[in-house]
Amino acid sequence: LNEEETATDQQRFVDELEPIGLLGVINHPQNKFSFKEAVNDIERVSRDQCAKLYAEGIIAKSVPLIDKIPEFMKNYLEDMQRNAEEFRIKSVGSLRQSCEEMLVLAESLPQVVFGSMIQCCQADLENQCDFIEAEFHEEDDRMNAEKNTSMKSLRPNLENPSCYDELQELCSHEDARSKKFCEFILKTKKDLLNLEKTLSADFFKRLLNNTQLLLQVYDFFFIRADFIMLPGDDQVEKKHTNIKRLMRRRDNKSEEVSSDIPRSIIKKWAQFRVDSFSVKRKQSTDGEGNEGEEAPEMTREMSSFKSPYHKAVIACRNATFDQFKGRF
Repeated sequence: LNEEETATDQQRFVDELEPIGLLGVINHPQNKFSFKEAVNDIERVSRDQCAKLYAEGIIAKSVPLIDKIPEFMKNYLEDMQRNAEEFRIKSVGSLRQSCEEMLVLAESLPQVVFGSMIQCCQADLENQCDFIEAEFHEEDDRMNAEKNTSMKSLRPNLENPSCYDELQELCSHEDARSKKFCEFILKTKKDLLNLEKTLSADFFKRLLNNTQLLLQVYDFFFIRADFIMLPGDDQVEKKHTNIKRLMRRRDNKSEEVSSDIPRSIIKKWAQFRVDSFSVKRKQSTDGEGNEGEEAPEMTREMSSFKSPYHKAVIACRNATFDQFKGRF
């Protein structure tokens, strides 16, 4: 995505999640104005308008007032507060349950994505290899037919000096056929190498893009710690963190996201070499080693939250990479 598309996507994400933030999602951008505050504003406006109506006149003298409003209005506002709070708690509970069920379904997402990707790449590679091999076998059959014809033309009487021209013509034809077939073999070899190189680069690009996509998808998933505590929830005691890790978070503030453990650490995942699918020729060494060798260029750095789902994505990515590269 370019900068404009990224900004549009982020704004769309905030707009779609605005009602969720009001209900009770922790650390949401819209939490500055909560659902409960919105209900209190409705009550405040209702009280002010009702107080103006019953402030003076015959109605004010005939109806008993409590806090400057009639009793029925006071009871109505109390019921509204209670019903709104019940609605909020029920909505948060339903949303949290739906998110947890979504995470259960999403556990198999890496296997599905990477499995379909490698099957597609391997099928495409096999189909194109079969096409090149079919062309090679067709040319091989044609060359063998010409060879058999030349063998039949190679008669014993060609030793006669009078058949010298015919023998030279036959030899020239065979030399040309052999040279042409050798060139075709080199061309086929080059085509296969270029095919492997092209499809391997395409697979590598798909692998990195799908990995980045899955990490971002799991980053945006709501987990249980993202929601407020509901009645009936047990207070989860947070595990003690190693003192070195706490000091590292304090020194590197960019890694700390919130006080919640599942969202507190940004993990930088292992990278691949850019030339992972490049074929290098062995170079002779004179005993000096590789002291002047430059560090290999690595792929773009990927980072995300550290959760079991993110770890599963990286593990599946590595297994898919090893499976594809094992062909070589």
